[in-house]
Amino acid sequence: MDVESKKLLSDKIEWTKFGGAAWKGEEGFYYSAYDKPDETSKLSKANEFQKVYYHKMGTAQSEDQLIYQDKEHPKRYYGCGLTEDERFLILNISEGTSGGELWYRDLKDDSQTEFELLVKGFDTESDVIENNGDKLLVKTNYQAPNYRVVIVDPKNPARENWKTIIAEQKEVLLGVGTGGGNLFTNYLKDASSRIYQYDYNGKQIREIKLPGIGSAGGFGADKDDKYFYYSYSSYATPPSIYKYDIASGKSELYKNY
Repeated sequence: MDVESKKLLSDKIEWTKFGGAAWKGEEGFYYSAYDKPDETSKLSKANEFQKVYYHKMGTAQSEDQLIYQDKEHPKRYYGCGLTEDERFLILNISEGTSGGELWYRDLKDDSQTEFELLVKGFDTESDVIENNGDKLLVKTNYQAPNYRVVIVDPKNPARENWKTIIAEQKEVLLGVGTGGGNLFTNYLKDASSRIYQYDYNGKQIREIKLPGIGSAGGFGADKDDKYFYYSYSSYATPPSIYKYDIASGKSELYKNY
């Protein structure tokens, strides 16, 4: 849909499952899909040989570009995501609901035509948060059961070269968001959210003071944004939306439900 005019577009994607959509500006997006099944097996065919494609808006799905396929591992799942500046294309490969391998392509490096390994193996859970120039910020539970944030040089991605910028804590690191050139970590402590703001070098700027003991989410925005909105609720407080000023650290109530 064109959100300004509310006009439905002709673009249609079929046979996608666990597919997602990683947008590259407004021109197109990356997604995962399976081959079209035949009529006798379309409701029973196993999920095998998932592939990653790029769809250019305004074109037919039959014209989509094949980005990645693996003919040796039919049961694996594949998904792609872009860093905000659209420089790094990240390929996440998994064999189930836990553990995954990360590969990358530097789209600004014309000499790199294939994905290269970033995090090897399926025994840990790692996710690329964002890039900081030519380095990648990664949330990982490698040697950190409660998770930590490391910076990885894609040209030297061996684990012994990782540099920790936000160390593992006693509390579980549920997620890391970005916004205004900052990182926002969400920890679970005493069954409630604890949110901290860091710079990209791992220096803690502040703890974000929530209205009380409860659950909060939605800490993220674009790099050039000055504020964003997050949600908060508790056993005694209905869901509410707060506006957060990234520079000052001040929150103000935006809407109650």
